[in-house]
Amino acid sequence: FMVTFLTFVDVDNLDFYLSDLEANFDKEHSISIMREMISKCTVEWLGSLLHRAAIDDVETMAIYGLLCWPSYLSQASNRVMETCYKYHLRIFQELHHHYKKTGRTDYSSRVAHITSILLCVQAAIQRLKEDMQIYRILDVYSGTELVYNIIK
Repeated sequence: FMVTFLTFVDVDNLDFYLSDLEANFDKEHSISIMREMISKCTVEWLGSLLHRAAIDDVETMAIYGLLCWPSYLSQASNRVMETCYKYHLRIFQELHHHYKKTGRTDYSSRVAHITSILLCVQAAIQRLKEDMQIYRILDVYSGTELVYNIIK
């Protein structure tokens, strides 16, 4: 599975995500591109970091929460950024409470792990966006939709 802004992507069942693909599009090629991009992002970039960090369920949910409220939106209003900051603060407060409750003494290193994982996930997402833009420049996709139809 890969964490995205919207959902999980099951790399072993990608045909589900392309089930409504029109007949004139190459479904197998689309699946291979998606699988390759997802595998590169998760295995090559995040795999070793996640393995070393050995994050628990609460930390995983903290990462999800931080990804849902990104603090790097270039065109966001002040109100949106204040809301993001408020949720980030609350998430880190909850993490602190979790570490205190579980008796962890390495709180600062755990927060560093969470932050580095968050940055790696953001980098992987950015890489996927860049790849999609390159494919668009090469006219691999049709239209301006968020769900892409591969035409070459």
